Amino acid sequence: QIKCKFHFFSPAFNYNLFPRNCKKILDKLEKKIVLLYYSYMQLEGEITHITYHNAANGFTIATLQHNKERTTIVGKFFSATCGQLVRVQGEFVANKSFGQQFEFSTIETLIPTSTNGIQKFLGSGLIKGVGMITAGHIVKRFGTKTLEVIEFQPLELAEIRGISIKKAHEIHQSFMQHR
Repeated sequence: QIKCKFHFFSPAFNYNLFPRNCKKILDKLEKKIVLLYYSYMQLEGEITHITYHNAANGFTIATLQHNKERTTIVGKFFSATCGQLVRVQGEFVANKSFGQQFEFSTIETLIPTSTNGIQKFLGSGLIKGVGMITAGHIVKRFGTKTLEVIEFQPLELAEIRGISIKKAHEIHQSFMQHR
């Protein structure tokens, strides 16, 4: 009877239970998995600058502000705008021409919670019919409840000067597309 605990990140792995050629293969496999585990990361922050964006295929090079650091992120992101809060998953790669970059494979747009973040989000151009000035008026009126109002009570937006009922519906629909 052979008992074997197989954990890649545990010293409990017993190589002596395998033939010599299998030990070499398992050793290489373990090192690759450890490297993969540590190279695949998640970053969360605000896009502060877009260096390049190809609208046809979504390829984007941008600067992400996270944990008081700026990191160049690279990947496919069709609706990239400055001021967006995002969560990216990927790995750091060394580009011969541009140095270390974070190449993301997945990206998720996050909804801001502070009044400043909400105003940047609304005024970023992502929500149709809302610029920075209109965003300022909306956030001044509704504060941190702004996004809830847009989602669940969009007609209340019409109470703000310059926003008609029709425009309130457009803002609601545009917000729901990017939620």
